[in-house]
Amino acid sequence: MVGTFIQTTRSFMRNFIEKIHLWLALPAGLIVTIVCLTGAILVFEQELLEWYYPERYFVEEQTIGTPLPLHELVEKVNEQLEENSVASVKIASDPDRTYTVGLQEGFRVSAFVNPYTGEIKGYHYFLESFFYKMMTLHRWLMDGSRELGKVTVGISTIIFVILLITGMVLWVPVNKKKWRQQFTVNIRSGYNRFWRDLHITVGMYAFLLLLT
Repeated sequence: MVGTFIQTTRSFMRNFIEKIHLWLALPAGLIVTIVCLTGAILVFEQELLEWYYPERYFVEEQTIGTPLPLHELVEKVNEQLEENSVASVKIASDPDRTYTVGLQEGFRVSAFVNPYTGEIKGYHYFLESFFYKMMTLHRWLMDGSRELGKVTVGISTIIFVILLITGMVLWVPVNKKKWRQQFTVNIRSGYNRFWRDLHITVGMYAFLLLLT
């Protein structure tokens, strides 16, 4: 009698948790996917910019020599700027890289300067860049007011943590015989079983990484 009650209760709780896991995943899954993908892109922002705009970040080999004195470099840059002026200079330690010059006017507007000739090789306008759009999508879902997007991302993140916890609860085998099955993907048991096993196994291995 007691054993039957415990088994029935356990089965009810497992079905209840499974429904929570399923229905919470539907609204939060898309948003969490967007946040993860845009976050991955933003991690490699500098590398992608250098790959796409090599002329901004690297100087021609034939111009490499002795860098201009800083005051002379600033004068040359100011001469090339029509309605702006130098606010800061970031000096690169690598001799084949340009200097990054911050400008007075505009939010996070930079010029890339050949340290040997003082020539401006290009500009970066952060608010007009692809990575600014990725940042607004990552943090606020491109919400102009930011408030609604920020709250939506925050709630989705909380739901995602709940999904991880409920997924881990569902992953724990009901008996010792099924422990091995939970670590493998059965590719011979049909389409639906394959995708179920893949979801369970990959989710388990990714649990600790995703939670952090």
